[in-house]
Amino acid sequence: MTTTGNVILVPIDHSAITSSLVTYAAKMATASHKTLYFIYVIDPSRYTSRFQSFDLQTQIDREKALAAYNLENVVNEAHHLTRAPVINSIICGDPRRTIVRLSNLNNVIETIIGAQGKDADRYTRIGHVTRYVSSWSQHNVTIIKPNDPQPQRTP
Repeated sequence: MTTTGNVILVPIDHSAITSSLVTYAAKMATASHKTLYFIYVIDPSRYTSRFQSFDLQTQIDREKALAAYNLENVVNEAHHLTRAPVINSIICGDPRRTIVRLSNLNNVIETIIGAQGKDADRYTRIGHVTRYVSSWSQHNVTIIKPNDPQPQRTP
């Protein structure tokens, strides 16, 4: 692992894995004395269906409001877990390409991404965005998988 970067990139969404991502990233930032950078990527192509009753800009504005609310909660949670600096942003674009582009910046040392999220499908163990980022990122990518409770055996 190279130590030239000073930022840990953490793409989030409004899925259940976000809390695990924040906890792991905060521990890593504390141990390595790096800055946390949380991003929320809004994909406008999700809202191009002709069956939607609202226009595209209204739907994107609603998701931006949801993203701002989620990022505020994530930043507050990260501040409680670590003293590392925390920055965040909301970006519109293709999530795969946007995350890879940011992950390949010189000052990013690591990308921490969830194995499941709103972009995961039921046929793969990790979502297609996670698979794409782990394939094309030039820096280290840590994939966090949610903790599933173990099934209880009955006698």
